[in-house]
Amino acid sequence: TTQSSAAGRAGGAATDGEYERHLVKDLCGAGGTRAAPPADKLQAFVDAAATLDADAVGPALLEELDDAKPWQSRAKACAVVEALCRADGCEHHLGYFSEVADDLQGLEAASNLALRKQARRMLSALGVAGDAPAAAPRRA
Repeated sequence: TTQSSAAGRAGGAATDGEYERHLVKDLCGAGGTRAAPPADKLQAFVDAAATLDADAVGPALLEELDDAKPWQSRAKACAVVEALCRADGCEHHLGYFSEVADDLQGLEAASNLALRKQARRMLSALGVAGDAPAAAPRRA
């Protein structure tokens, strides 16, 4: 008999996006004062990302970019998106974020300088940087 459950596949990978959400939350936790995840953890995530579903990773990162999240989480999520967009083998992630890039441009006007810098780097990686004026009002 053929098993159709996720547990029956090699590696037991879940298909509900929980694994990807866990990875993203681990990278983007608000702890600390740095505006980027630790370099080793970010690199490990990017290395694994080529095999991760963009339709699971993307929404998890967008959740971390929400205005309700602490600036540290949002800045770290920007750094993760930037790294994914620049990484070889992660074109599917670049495609996902290219489709929602217009929705991310408000981050360029964030009140926190570190978040603004990370947002500009992310948007540059997406090819849409520089469109928002420096003194633009912050989106609600």
